[in-house]
Amino acid sequence: PRLIELIQGLREIEGVETISMQTNGVLLDERLIEEMAEAGMDRLNVSIHALDEEIAKRMVGASSYPLRRILELCEHIVDVGIDLLIAPVWLPGVNDGEMPRIIEYAKSIGAGRRWPPLGIQRYEAHKRGRRPKGVRPISWSRFYHELREMERRYGVKLILRPEDFGIHPRRMYPIPYRRGEIAKVRVIAPGWRRGEALAVGRGRAITIVGVKAFNIGEKMRVRIIGNKHNIILARPI
Repeated sequence: PRLIELIQGLREIEGVETISMQTNGVLLDERLIEEMAEAGMDRLNVSIHALDEEIAKRMVGASSYPLRRILELCEHIVDVGIDLLIAPVWLPGVNDGEMPRIIEYAKSIGAGRRWPPLGIQRYEAHKRGRRPKGVRPISWSRFYHELREMERRYGVKLILRPEDFGIHPRRMYPIPYRRGEIAKVRVIAPGWRRGEALAVGRGRAITIVGVKAFNIGEKMRVRIIGNKHNIILARPI
């Protein structure tokens, strides 16, 4: 509900050049897209993993996934002047044949006017992510080989580098917590997955894992279990 306020606030910060957001598109609508454009959103990265509806539903793990509606909204994103990047995850043996279709679709609607139109991602079996049965990651060498072949075939940039997005090195922001440290944080929302909660402490967002029950606004005592790359993870005590 405070997304527009957040975009407006970011736009006022000196040194902020690009405002972008990753989304699966499910919670978007035309009015929100127009409000984001007016507030100063530069780019939306939309996760679309297939144009075949059954494959798309399997990929997101939801039979109600509204693919056609999300495709309509992608076209509206382009129409209002927000740059669009379509970001599929390539699952070997599942959506291989969808990559060319997604490339052609992105080109046809005018995605990527300021930045690359696509960000095809290699599937990795992350310990906190979903692991589709029977799917194994391909090697990086094969992944980049396939991207080069598709670049040649479709005339679109697929091997992306930080400079393609104006990303350059910056000094790391100080890490506010040590691993193993005990802290008191304030719970502000449910987490992304079952058994998780989002909290704030020392001006940072914290993901609490292994939560059985919580109330929004409560103070919770936690132990910090991770702080790599300033991503703070904690468990309740």
